[in-house]
Amino acid sequence: MTKKILSFASLVLAVAAILLFALLPMVVQEGSLDLSGLGLAINAKSTTTWAGFSMIFGGTLKGVNTYVGSISGTTVSNVEIQKAGVNIMALIAFIVLVLGVCVFILSVAAKKKDKKLLKVLGSVLMIAGGVLMFFVVNSTAKQMYTANGREYDADGVANYAKALKLGVGSIIGAICGILAGLTGVASEATK
Repeated sequence: MTKKILSFASLVLAVAAILLFALLPMVVQEGSLDLSGLGLAINAKSTTTWAGFSMIFGGTLKGVNTYVGSISGTTVSNVEIQKAGVNIMALIAFIVLVLGVCVFILSVAAKKKDKKLLKVLGSVLMIAGGVLMFFVVNSTAKQMYTANGREYDADGVANYAKALKLGVGSIIGAICGILAGLTGVASEATK
């Protein structure tokens, strides 16, 4: 009975990791806007969150930008970047997690001798996908910096990466992916 509960929990956590990674903010960009040099007493902090399948597969990226300033209070606006390329690290993490879930589901229908191998392989893929989610910031910096046809510049990408942080979707998705793999291994270790 414990084996079935752990297997089910592993599958639920893996699906949750995929959904959280794809639907919640993957990357957060923080910055500030200081217009005091223009004689305006405005100092606003901006936070832009980037999420969605377009962040993984490329295309038009849509972000939500929130400004908190000294004059205007809080303002929310939409940000759109056209023609962003594929985020390689996010794509690899996404594919590895999906493969982990597929292999884990296949283990249910497998013969007894193949079941253990497939569960362990699925668990390893889920752990790997979870770990890869922690590395999306650098590939996101390159994806965002080169969007709209801007030329690649290593220093520019490195400076841009300093303004980016992992979003809640990447963090919680990674934790769920790693836990999914660990519970999958634990389900095979129990009798």
